[in-house]
Amino acid sequence: MAANGTINGAPTAPDATSTTNRPKPLTLRRPSNHLGALTPPPPSFFAGRWHITHSTLPIWRDKRNVTITYHLRPSPDSSTPPQLDDVVEFQTQSGEKVKQVKGTQSERDPSGKEGASWNWHGKGLIKVASAHWELLGWGGEDEDDQWMVTYFVKTVFTPEGINVYSRRPGGTSEELLEEIQRALVMTEHPGLERLAAELYEIKSDGRRE
Repeated sequence: MAANGTINGAPTAPDATSTTNRPKPLTLRRPSNHLGALTPPPPSFFAGRWHITHSTLPIWRDKRNVTITYHLRPSPDSSTPPQLDDVVEFQTQSGEKVKQVKGTQSERDPSGKEGASWNWHGKGLIKVASAHWELLGWGGEDEDDQWMVTYFVKTVFTPEGINVYSRRPGGTSEELLEEIQRALVMTEHPGLERLAAELYEIKSDGRRE
Protein backbone atom coordinates (compact mmCIF):
# COMPACT_ATOMS: atom_id res chain seq x y z
CA MET A 1 0.00 0.00 0.00
CA ALA A 2 1.25 3.46 -0.79
CA ALA A 3 2.66 5.21 2.25
CA ASN A 4 1.71 8.72 1.21
CA GLY A 5 -1.90 8.81 2.43
CA THR A 6 -2.94 11.94 4.24
CA ILE A 7 -5.19 12.65 7.19
CA ASN A 8 -7.36 15.57 6.24
CA GLY A 9 -7.85 18.38 8.70
CA ALA A 10 -6.09 16.79 11.67
CA PRO A 11 -5.49 19.20 14.56
CA THR A 12 -2.04 20.66 15.02
CA ALA A 13 0.22 19.94 17.97
CA PRO A 14 -0.23 19.53 20.87
CA ASP A 15 -3.71 18.20 20.12
CA ALA A 16 -2.48 15.76 17.50
CA THR A 17 0.77 13.99 16.83
CA SER A 18 2.64 12.74 13.83
CA THR A 19 5.28 10.22 12.89
CA THR A 20 8.48 11.29 11.18
CA ASN A 21 9.04 8.66 8.50
CA ARG A 22 6.67 10.06 5.89
CA PRO A 23 6.93 13.02 3.49
CA LYS A 24 3.55 14.10 4.85
CA PRO A 25 3.41 12.84 8.44
CA LEU A 26 0.58 10.52 9.40
CA THR A 27 -1.52 12.09 12.13
CA LEU A 28 -4.49 10.78 14.06
CA ARG A 29 -6.93 12.87 16.05
CA ARG A 30 -8.29 12.15 19.49
CA PRO A 31 -12.01 11.45 19.98
CA SER A 32 -14.10 14.59 19.56
CA ASN A 33 -15.05 14.86 23.22
CA HIS A 34 -11.39 15.59 23.88
CA LEU A 35 -10.61 18.03 21.07
CA GLY A 36 -11.98 19.74 18.00
CA ALA A 37 -13.04 18.69 14.57
CA LEU A 38 -11.50 16.56 11.89
CA THR A 39 -12.32 17.64 8.37
CA PRO A 40 -14.14 14.51 7.18
CA PRO A 41 -14.00 12.95 3.73
CA PRO A 42 -17.15 13.24 1.62
CA PRO A 43 -19.75 10.56 2.45
CA SER A 44 -19.00 8.96 -0.92
CA PHE A 45 -15.57 7.99 0.46
CA PHE A 46 -17.22 5.34 2.62
CA ALA A 47 -19.27 3.80 -0.21
CA GLY A 48 -18.36 0.29 -1.27
CA ARG A 49 -16.66 -2.64 0.36
CA TRP A 50 -14.07 -2.45 3.12
CA HIS A 51 -12.09 -5.20 4.83
CA ILE A 52 -11.83 -4.88 8.60
CA THR A 53 -8.28 -6.15 9.01
CA HIS A 54 -7.31 -5.14 12.56
CA SER A 55 -9.34 -4.40 15.66
CA THR A 56 -9.38 -4.21 19.44
CA LEU A 57 -13.05 -5.19 19.67
CA PRO A 58 -13.58 -8.66 21.16
CA ILE A 59 -16.46 -9.45 18.78
CA TRP A 60 -14.05 -10.19 15.90
CA ARG A 61 -11.57 -12.44 17.72
CA ASP A 62 -13.32 -15.66 16.69
CA LYS A 63 -14.32 -14.40 13.21
CA ARG A 64 -12.61 -14.31 9.83
CA ASN A 65 -13.01 -12.58 6.47
CA VAL A 66 -14.81 -9.62 8.03
CA THR A 67 -16.06 -7.00 5.58
CA ILE A 68 -18.41 -4.04 5.69
CA THR A 69 -20.14 -2.61 2.63
CA TYR A 70 -21.56 0.89 2.78
CA HIS A 71 -24.31 2.17 0.49
CA LEU A 72 -24.85 5.92 0.40
CA ARG A 73 -28.51 6.75 0.81
CA PRO A 74 -29.62 9.79 -1.24
CA SER A 75 -30.64 12.77 0.91
CA PRO A 76 -34.08 14.21 0.10
CA ASP A 77 -32.73 17.74 0.57
CA SER A 78 -29.59 19.63 1.55
CA SER A 79 -30.73 20.00 5.16
CA THR A 80 -30.93 16.24 5.76
CA PRO A 81 -27.70 14.72 7.15
CA PRO A 82 -26.12 12.02 4.97
CA GLN A 83 -27.05 8.44 5.79
CA LEU A 84 -25.41 5.13 5.03
CA ASP A 85 -26.84 1.64 4.90
CA ASP A 86 -24.30 -1.02 5.79
CA VAL A 87 -23.93 -4.78 5.62
CA VAL A 88 -21.28 -6.51 7.74
CA GLU A 89 -20.35 -10.00 6.53
CA PHE A 90 -18.14 -12.54 8.27
CA GLN A 91 -17.48 -16.21 8.89
CA THR A 92 -16.66 -17.97 12.12
CA GLN A 93 -13.23 -19.57 12.43
CA SER A 94 -14.67 -23.04 11.85
CA GLY A 95 -17.76 -22.43 9.72
CA GLU A 96 -18.22 -21.75 6.02
CA LYS A 97 -21.55 -19.95 6.23
CA VAL A 98 -21.33 -16.21 5.59
CA LYS A 99 -23.28 -14.35 8.25
CA GLN A 100 -24.65 -10.83 7.92
CA VAL A 101 -25.46 -7.92 10.20
CA LYS A 102 -27.36 -5.02 8.65
CA GLY A 103 -27.59 -1.49 9.92
CA THR A 104 -28.02 2.15 9.04
CA GLN A 105 -25.80 5.09 9.93
CA SER A 106 -26.49 8.80 10.17
CA GLU A 107 -23.87 11.49 10.41
CA ARG A 108 -23.94 12.93 13.90
CA ASP A 109 -22.67 16.38 12.99
CA PRO A 110 -22.57 17.16 9.24
CA SER A 111 -20.92 20.52 9.97
CA GLY A 112 -17.87 18.70 11.29
CA LYS A 113 -17.81 20.65 14.55
CA GLU A 114 -17.76 17.42 16.54
CA GLY A 115 -15.49 15.62 14.11
CA ALA A 116 -16.37 12.97 11.56
CA SER A 117 -18.82 11.06 13.74
CA TRP A 118 -21.67 8.68 13.00
CA ASN A 119 -24.50 6.98 14.87
CA TRP A 120 -25.21 3.35 13.96
CA HIS A 121 -28.51 1.50 14.47
CA GLY A 122 -29.18 -2.14 13.75
CA LYS A 123 -31.91 -3.42 11.47
CA GLY A 124 -34.34 -6.30 11.86
CA LEU A 125 -33.89 -8.41 14.98
CA ILE A 126 -31.12 -6.14 16.25
CA LYS A 127 -32.88 -2.83 15.66
CA VAL A 128 -32.55 -1.99 19.37
CA ALA A 129 -28.75 -2.14 19.08
CA SER A 130 -26.86 1.09 18.55
CA ALA A 131 -23.29 2.40 18.49
CA HIS A 132 -21.41 5.63 18.03
CA TRP A 133 -18.16 5.78 16.09
CA GLU A 134 -15.76 8.46 14.93
CA LEU A 135 -13.19 8.67 12.18
CA LEU A 136 -9.71 9.22 13.61
CA GLY A 137 -7.86 9.21 10.30
CA TRP A 138 -8.13 8.23 6.66
CA GLY A 139 -6.02 8.21 3.53
CA GLY A 140 -5.06 6.65 0.22
CA GLU A 141 -4.59 8.42 -3.10
CA ASP A 142 -6.16 5.64 -5.17
CA GLU A 143 -9.30 3.73 -4.26
CA ASP A 144 -7.36 0.47 -3.89
CA ASP A 145 -5.07 2.15 -1.38
CA GLN A 146 -7.79 3.71 0.77
CA TRP A 147 -7.76 3.03 4.50
CA MET A 148 -9.32 4.45 7.63
CA VAL A 149 -9.16 4.16 11.41
CA THR A 150 -12.34 4.37 13.48
CA TYR A 151 -12.93 4.74 17.20
CA PHE A 152 -15.99 3.22 18.89
CA VAL A 153 -17.34 4.89 22.00
CA LYS A 154 -18.24 2.57 24.89
CA THR A 155 -21.98 1.88 25.01
CA VAL A 156 -24.30 -0.80 26.39
CA PHE A 157 -23.76 -2.73 23.14
CA THR A 158 -20.09 -2.04 22.38
CA PRO A 159 -16.90 -1.54 24.40
CA GLU A 160 -14.47 1.24 23.59
CA GLY A 161 -12.41 0.12 20.63
CA ILE A 162 -10.66 0.71 17.33
CA ASN A 163 -11.05 -0.80 13.87
CA VAL A 164 -8.62 -0.50 10.95
CA TYR A 165 -10.20 -0.77 7.49
CA SER A 166 -8.62 -1.29 4.09
CA ARG A 167 -9.94 -1.65 0.56
CA ARG A 168 -7.47 -4.50 0.16
CA PRO A 169 -8.23 -7.95 1.61
CA GLY A 170 -4.64 -8.18 2.82
CA GLY A 171 -4.90 -4.89 4.65
CA THR A 172 -2.51 -1.98 4.82
CA SER A 173 1.24 -2.32 4.52
CA GLU A 174 3.10 -3.35 7.65
CA GLU A 175 4.84 0.02 7.61
CA LEU A 176 1.57 1.95 7.58
CA LEU A 177 0.07 -0.23 10.31
CA GLU A 178 3.07 0.47 12.53
CA GLU A 179 2.69 4.19 11.86
CA ILE A 180 -0.98 4.02 12.82
CA GLN A 181 -0.08 2.33 16.10
CA ARG A 182 2.63 4.90 16.82
CA ALA A 183 0.28 7.76 16.01
CA LEU A 184 -2.33 6.33 18.39
CA VAL A 185 0.22 6.23 21.19
CA MET A 186 1.53 9.70 20.46
CA THR A 187 -1.90 11.30 20.76
CA GLU A 188 -1.25 11.01 24.52
CA HIS A 189 -4.88 10.03 24.94
CA PRO A 190 -4.88 7.27 27.61
CA GLY A 191 -7.59 5.23 25.92
CA LEU A 192 -5.94 5.32 22.50
CA GLU A 193 -2.51 4.48 23.94
CA ARG A 194 -3.97 1.39 25.59
CA LEU A 195 -5.92 0.38 22.49
CA ALA A 196 -2.83 0.69 20.28
CA ALA A 197 -1.24 -2.11 22.32
CA GLU A 198 -4.39 -4.25 22.09
CA LEU A 199 -4.73 -4.10 18.29
CA TYR A 200 -4.87 -7.59 16.76
CA GLU A 201 -5.09 -8.94 13.22
CA ILE A 202 -8.40 -10.40 12.05
CA LYS A 203 -7.94 -13.64 10.17
CA SER A 204 -8.43 -13.51 6.39
CA ASP A 205 -7.97 -16.60 4.25
CA GLY A 206 -8.56 -14.93 0.89
CA ARG A 207 -11.74 -16.84 0.10
CA ARG A 208 -13.95 -13.77 0.05
CA GLU A 209 -11.87 -11.21 -1.81
